[in-house]
Amino acid sequence: MFKKVGLTALVAVIGLGLISRTDVGRWAWSHVRLAGSEARDTLRSMVSLETEIKRLDKEIDELKSDISGSYKPLAREMVEVEQLKKEIEVAEKDVSARKSVAFNLKQDLDNAKTQVKVGAGAKVDRMSSEFTTAWESFKVAERNLTTKKDVLKTKEELVEQTKDKIKAMVDRQGTLKTKLAELRTNLEAVRVAQMRSPIKVEDGRLAGIEKDMDAVAKRIKEMNTELSLKEKFDNGTVSVEDKVERAKAEEEFEARFGKKDDVVRQDK
Repeated sequence: MFKKVGLTALVAVIGLGLISRTDVGRWAWSHVRLAGSEARDTLRSMVSLETEIKRLDKEIDELKSDISGSYKPLAREMVEVEQLKKEIEVAEKDVSARKSVAFNLKQDLDNAKTQVKVGAGAKVDRMSSEFTTAWESFKVAERNLTTKKDVLKTKEELVEQTKDKIKAMVDRQGTLKTKLAELRTNLEAVRVAQMRSPIKVEDGRLAGIEKDMDAVAKRIKEMNTELSLKEKFDNGTVSVEDKVERAKAEEEFEARFGKKDDVVRQDK
């Protein structure tokens, strides 16, 4: 059964697609869309303004859950920022210590190079190797420290941006609440005014009839204009024979009395 319904719907859609390519199809499809639009408007008009305000009020309250959903990731980032700050403190001390070791080894190496003793060359090689190892270790620690600082900066910016966004959402929620309260007050005032004027004159149908009559009048005017054009151009067509005869009459006149610039108008 469902397959048959689905197949029927598919055929209908394809049919509408093919028909919509013709003038009649476009006309019919435009009426379908118009009917759909009117149906939506009718459905909305069936919902009272009081009910719509209640719905909006509920949606505004539900924004709290959207805002609350940001608290957990924000808290996680804030904790990570604090932990990273502590790691950077330790790393800075470590870099400072490695720097001191490298400086001391470099000084010892420079002093060893100035001594001329038996076996001094081997000592210099050993101290050079120790210095190189200490220096490379310092550079790695320094790079790690720089990376941690960059990460910290990024995370701090992210935390501040998230805080600003949450604050903006809270402010907007409050603004929406205020505007909705104003709408509710205005609606209550309108309802009071309606109670003072219990007689309601429904002129919607009258306006619709006037609109339809205007459309009919427009179509009649278009038909009259079309007939006038047909009469003007169909009856006003000059045949080739008439054109030749008229040109010949003008030539005979000008040959006898001169061209139109030389002709003097004669009074009766």
